[in-house]
Amino acid sequence: MPPGGYVLGRVPMPPGDDAYSPPPRVVGSYYSDLVAVGSDIYNIGVADKPSQPQRTSGVSILDCKTHRWLKAPRMPVELDELSARVLDGKIYVLGRYHQDGSWKESFEVFNTCTQTWDLPCYGLDCDGITFTIDGKLHAVTFLDGVFAFNSKQCRWDLVEQYPTRIKPDQ
Repeated sequence: MPPGGYVLGRVPMPPGDDAYSPPPRVVGSYYSDLVAVGSDIYNIGVADKPSQPQRTSGVSILDCKTHRWLKAPRMPVELDELSARVLDGKIYVLGRYHQDGSWKESFEVFNTCTQTWDLPCYGLDCDGITFTIDGKLHAVTFLDGVFAFNSKQCRWDLVEQYPTRIKPDQ
C-alpha cells in the first residue's frame, strides 16, 4: 500500500441491462468535472455522446460503497464549458454556453442532500477555472481578475484585479 494509504482500483460494472454506465469523461477539456462528496464521486457534465464533445447537462454518481454508477438529475442548463467545486455538501458549477453568437454564463448549485438543482444568482464570465480557498469558491475571469463567491449574500467579491494594460501609443 502506498504511503498515503490510498490505491486506485477498477470499478466492476455488473452485467445486465439494469446497470448504468455513463459515457467516459472528455479528458483535457472543460466539458466535465469530477467532485467527491462523502463516498460519492459526481461526474458533472457527462457527455451524452462521448464521440463528439458537445454541450451537455448530464450528471452521474459513482457510489463508492456499492461500486455502481447512478444517474443524477441533469443540470438545468446545458453547458459548453464548466468547472465544479464542493462546499458544505453542495456542488457549485460555474460554466458557459454559446447562444445567439455570444457566450452566456451560468451558475448552478446542486444540493447533494435533496438531489435538486438551484440557480442561486448570477455567474461570472469565467474561463472555466475555479478553486476553493479558506472555504470560499473562487473563480478566475477572462478580463477582470479573481473573484470569491459570498454564499450568504449571493454575490461575487473581487479578490484580485488584473493590472491595467497601457496601450503602446500612450
